[in-house]
Amino acid sequence: MHHRLIGSQTLTCMEDGNWSGELPLCDKLASCPDPGNVQFADRLIPPDAVRLGGHFIQDSRIEYKCQPGYEQLGTDTILCLYDGTWSDNLPSCIKVSTIVPDCNTKGSEIVNNEGVSVRIICPPECVDQDFNVWGTSIYRQNSSVCQAAIHSAKITNSGGQVAVINNGPYSHFTGSYSNNIESESYDGRDLSFRFDRMPPISRSGNSK
Repeated sequence: MHHRLIGSQTLTCMEDGNWSGELPLCDKLASCPDPGNVQFADRLIPPDAVRLGGHFIQDSRIEYKCQPGYEQLGTDTILCLYDGTWSDNLPSCIKVSTIVPDCNTKGSEIVNNEGVSVRIICPPECVDQDFNVWGTSIYRQNSSVCQAAIHSAKITNSGGQVAVINNGPYSHFTGSYSNNIESESYDGRDLSFRFDRMPPISRSGNSK
């Protein structure tokens, strides 16, 4: 158990027979479990953070910074609160694709085998292009990734940023019509992709 002193550490007996101040109080501090590491991020623990065993004491901060080539989603600093919880969820790091996709770029050209989200910027005006999309929510790897993003309402026909993640082998892709994109069904088994969470950011890449 950890406590914090509130008030003066020292009292002096004055000439008038009174003490120089009020008695201090010892305030019990909460503790938060170690939140762990974030894949592809460095964890920084400031010198003033207090750690006891597998817990951090109230008001301790932990910082996370994504490694080069990855973009951070979420806050970079979390704080141990008075109720024993952290101030926010852990961030995540998504890979920034070196590929500049067009409307026909397939999911198989974007996703990797690490299970890591990859950020791409889709161009505008992909709705009227005659390319194939298979599936709903989970898409066959040979689907147009930008048309699939429109189909799943991650972006509009104006284009924008999406985070694509490898979904592994999948069976029975179900077709549907959504956002002026008609996807096809596929009853076989094939590799697949889906879209990860993405904060609202502009096509220029600014997160503010």
